[in-house]
Order: sequence, then C-alpha cells, then structure tokens
Amino acid sequence: MPVQTYTKTSIVGQGGVNKLGFEIATDDNSGIKIDTLILADAIRTSFVNGINGVSHTSEGNTPTSLNTNTWTFDWIVPAAVTGDVTFYGTFNAANSNSTSQGDQVYTKILIITEGLATGIEENLSQADLTYRVSKC
Repeated sequence: MPVQTYTKTSIVGQGGVNKLGFEIATDDNSGIKIDTLILADAIRTSFVNGINGVSHTSEGNTPTSLNTNTWTFDWIVPAAVTGDVTFYGTFNAANSNSTSQGDQVYTKILIITEGLATGIEENLSQADLTYRVSKC
C-alpha cells in the first residue's frame, strides 16, 4: 500500500566470528532512491550515503546472540511507485584478526513487484521482508 510503513528485519549469522554487519539500500531499478527509510534503533543502526541506505554502527556490529546479529528499520512505501522496488543487502562476518582471512561477505537482493494481483501487502508477506543470511 502506498505510504504504508513496514518494519524490515535483517539477520546475519556465522560461527567463528565476533563482528557481524550489514548495509541495505533501495531503488526503483533506475538507480534512484524513491522511498523513505527510518531508523528503529539509532544506537545500533545509522544512515549511510546521505539517507539512501541503512547500516550497522560500531555499537551495532557485535552479535546480539550466539553467532547472530539482528537489526530492524522501517520502510515507507513511496506514494507513487512506477515499477519494482529493489532492496540491495550486503552482510559481513568478520573475525577481527586485522586481515580479510576468515571474513565473509554475503549479498542478497529482494524485489518487491508493483501491481501484482495479490497487492503489495500480500507480496511483501510472501517475499518476507526479513533478510536472513547465515553460515554456521
């Protein structure tokens, strides 16, 4: 639904690391940011690239439970969408050994299609606005 707010949850998990992070941005497939992201936890998340994306902060990169980290933020659907909206997610798992050895980077793309017969609300629930990336 246009101008509807949906809470997004991003989860990353991997054994043997002590830092887990993420960054998510959206666009309308032409490279133009067309919607609004709202921080749900300003201590653990922050805006990046102006306000075009959401990422972890230094306080938010420590796992919240064994080998897993979770972040939430809100997404307000644009008033006038003219096509699909794509969420681009990058997730990292680091062991803090001052090298990239043993670290992992994961990517995930989620496309929300405009104009499905089921409507965007059903589309969102089917697509599951939760990014889950794990390697244990």
